[in-house]
Amino acid sequence: MVATAKVVHHKWPDAKVVFIGPCIVKRLEASEDHPDLDILVLTYKELNEVLNIVHPDEAIPVEQLFDLENSSTRLYPISGGLATTSCSSHLLSRDEIQVISGWKKCAEALDNFEKNTSVRLLDILFCDGGCINGPGIESMLTLEERRNKILGYIEQRKI
Repeated sequence: MVATAKVVHHKWPDAKVVFIGPCIVKRLEASEDHPDLDILVLTYKELNEVLNIVHPDEAIPVEQLFDLENSSTRLYPISGGLATTSCSSHLLSRDEIQVISGWKKCAEALDNFEKNTSVRLLDILFCDGGCINGPGIESMLTLEERRNKILGYIEQRKI
């Protein structure tokens, strides 16, 4: 979020940066750690509330939607997504990468990362299963169905 906000401010200095995602902690990150970036943070739940009030007149054609060039970046919200997208498996051995998701495992993983010098990349997400299980999401889908939906999207974008 912060890196993207910096790029947006650099390329489009007059633009308002809006982060939309499943994480409620991003609001604290934006307001307390990076208030200078003036990031508006909305959860998916909040975006749905806005859209229920505003009722946009027309759908935006898919070709006009903003997306990063590499659809594999869509793996970030899945447990292990950063490690996979960063191609770290080509640079580091399995013992040098630790993937953790879930708040109950975070403290132990950070302690292990500090003590275990063989771990060089810690891919850690606070919510069980990753951001796709964040509190700012309203979905009837199971965690596995959400994961499969993202993986399906990535495969579709490769075509």
